[in-house]
Parts: sequence; structure tokens; C-alpha cells
Amino acid sequence: MLEKARPVVVAVAHDFLGIDLSGRLRDALAEAGIPAPEVAAVAGPGRPPVDPAAAARHDVGGGTWVPPQPSGPAFEAGTLRGGPDALAVAFTTSGSTGKPKLAAHLGSGVATHARAVAAAGGWDESSVSFVVLPLSGVFGYVPALAAIAAGGAVLLEPRFDPVQAVRHMAQHRVTHLACADDISGRLVEAWRAGPTDLSSWQRLLLADFYGSSGAVAAWAEDETGTPTAGVYGSSELFALTSFWHPDDLAPQRWRGGGRPVSDGIRVRAVDLFTGEPLTGDEPGELQFRGYNVVDGYLGDHDGTIRAAAFTEDGWFRSGDLGIARPDGSFVYLNRIGDSLRLKGFLVDPAEIENRLAEHRTSGARRSSGSPCRAGRARSRSSSRPRAPPPTRRRCATGARRRSRASRSPRPCTSSPRCRRPSAPTARRSGRPPCACSRSGWPRREAADQPKALSARALWTS
Repeated sequence: MLEKARPVVVAVAHDFLGIDLSGRLRDALAEAGIPAPEVAAVAGPGRPPVDPAAAARHDVGGGTWVPPQPSGPAFEAGTLRGGPDALAVAFTTSGSTGKPKLAAHLGSGVATHARAVAAAGGWDESSVSFVVLPLSGVFGYVPALAAIAAGGAVLLEPRFDPVQAVRHMAQHRVTHLACADDISGRLVEAWRAGPTDLSSWQRLLLADFYGSSGAVAAWAEDETGTPTAGVYGSSELFALTSFWHPDDLAPQRWRGGGRPVSDGIRVRAVDLFTGEPLTGDEPGELQFRGYNVVDGYLGDHDGTIRAAAFTEDGWFRSGDLGIARPDGSFVYLNRIGDSLRLKGFLVDPAEIENRLAEHRTSGARRSSGSPCRAGRARSRSSSRPRAPPPTRRRCATGARRRSRASRSPRPCTSSPRCRRPSAPTARRSGRPPCACSRSGWPRREAADQPKALSARALWTS
């Protein structure tokens, strides 16, 4: 990423959680083989500016710089109006469609999307957006800017601790949370271990990464009374490009997709082979147009990355499979590379795996596609058998074995030299008991017999 971005200045958080950030930057620069940038040593919130001597330790070869404290009159946002529009932010892509890229957006797109998300999600001056993800990622960046655009506040967590996070949500009266089901699932566990008052919570915007969004959404709505909606977005399209409305029916509104947050965002689904727009409920590739679409890729000097990401008529190829509805909403299904075309139908392998899981003999399972004759695909599923339940015959056999074992004579426990059965088992087996037993129970010498155990316990142990 450094090779593509080639930054001139890199801001480094001084003394952040004891992490050697400048050391990591130094190692990455050596691998990338690019000129060293200048490092801006930034102090944490409420802390004094970094001492120049301490800032010098962050030098990676291009010098260091300590940003001065703000002074003078308050900044007027109106001074930005009418200025040149340029690339303002870039996010790393996941690499699911190739090598990771740096998707960049214009400043006008950032401002427009922040206001659109705030209006669609109900952010206002009293809102507190809880951001547990890094601002360097699109899923942390957009919810934070939406709150700022609405005049609200942002609560940032430097380190995610679910117990502390739940406590902070109650303490600071959090109203909005946008995250994935992995983080929210840990919040569920922390809240159930120590319930707190989350009555100020107004909206949970939830992304499904690990298949547990349904359980998290049910908890949020049933146990905290918080409306929950599935979302859609990416580095190239911004996070929270769309989400469902609270008046949409559950559990459908917990799925990925939703209604675009602005009329300036258009979506369509096209046939995977012909590229023709689809109507009805037939799934196809989701494609987008609007202010939210990536404006460029850092390091893409010849334009090859951008050319591959767009159609000839200017639609962005998301690489996602979904259904576009006539009312403007859409449903996200899965990545196109994860789907199978079986006898003319696009099938999510998860549907096959879930069906296999319903069978009583199926344990761990996995589905994949493989080519067969005539260029068609065939689904191949592997499953680790679940241990079968014991049958009646096996249970009866086990019972007979245990019965025979209970009737077997136990050896005498009174003396290690005695080889005859003890008195209780001798009575059941019909054999004469040993001579070193008294009153039908084994007896040991006082030095050998544990005082904490009775004679009966010695025999039954």
C-alpha cells in the first residue's frame, strides 16, 4: 500500500497503547523501497504537544514534525465553500476481487455522504455515535462523520473491551452504533453478564460477517428495544451506502442490502453473462452509480484498475450477487465468487451447508463447486459424520455387560496376599468368602486403613 500511496507526511500517534508504530512504519518502508516520508508526531486527546526530543524517535528518514496547538479564532466551515474539489480520503479494499487497492473519494463525496447518512439514520445534535472500529477503515469513518455532520458527538474507543464498551454506552448515552456481528456479538455477551441501561440507544446498523447477525438483531430489539437494520457498503462505495428502514419487516430488514441513503445513489442487478439489467427477483451482479462511487485508485497511473472496475456505460462493478427491487431497495446475497450456478440457478453454498446440517448424521460440512461435462458446474459437499446415537440393541448389550460385571467377584481388599473374593461379592457369586473378612465386610489393619473413609467406602471404591 505504501508503494501505491507514496505519502509525503505520515501522522503517527505518539505513545499509543505502547505500540511501536514508527518501528512498523520503518519496516514497511524498507520492504516497499520508496522515499521516507516526514512523520507528524501527534499527541492523544487532552495531552500536551509531543516534546521535540520525543518526536525525534519517530524519524524514519524524512524528519519529524510536531503539529502546533490550535490558536486564534474558531475555524469557520464556510471558508471551505467554493474551494477546489480533490481526493480527500482513501480506504484499503479487502482484496476479494484481486490485490488490495486504495480506493479514493473526493471531498465533495465525503461531505455529501455524511449528510445523507445522518438524515437517513436519524442522527441529530443530541446523537452520540459509538465508534469501536478504527477511523482508517470505512466502517469506522462514515458513522463518525455522520454524527459530526449532524452536529452530534462521537465516542471513540482506543481499545475494544466489551465490558467497558457496554459501560461507556450507558454512561455517555450512546444513540447509534454501526458495526459487524463479531463485535456486537461480544457486546451481547458482556451485556447479559452485567445488564446496563441502554434506553438511549436508538439504532443498530449491523453488517453480517460471521452469520450471527440474526441472533444479535433479535437481542437488540427484544431485550434492549433498539431497532436494528442490515447494511451494505464497501471501501469503493462508502460504508452505509444503504440500510433498511425501521418500518421494514423483521427479520427481512436484518439482511444485507437496504434502501440507498440518497436519491443520488442508483443500483441495478445485471445478468452475469449478458450484462443485461434484470427485473423481478432474479439475482445478478449489483452495480452502482452516484456520488458515493470511488473516484480513483491511488497508484493507478495508467487507469487499468479503474477500467476493470467499471462497465462501458459507467456503472461500478461491485462483484456482489444480489436482487434489485422495483422500489429502489436491494438485497445482498453473497460474493459472486462464492455462488454456484446449478442447472441454471445461482445457489449460495451456505444454503446447501445449512440443509446438510439439518440431517441428524451430519457434523462439520463444506460445499464447493467443480466443473463437469458441457461446462456446467456440479456441487460437491463433504461432511464429517456426527457420532450416531446408541441403538436399542447397543444399549441392551451394554446393560448386559454391566450386569455381568456387577456379579463378578471382587477381590479381597483386606490383605494384598489374599486371592479369594471378599464377603459381599462372594455371597452373590456363590463362592466361599475369604477368611480375613469379619461381619461380611473387608477389614484392614489400622495402619493400612484411611481414617477418612468408612469400610463400605473402601469396598465400593
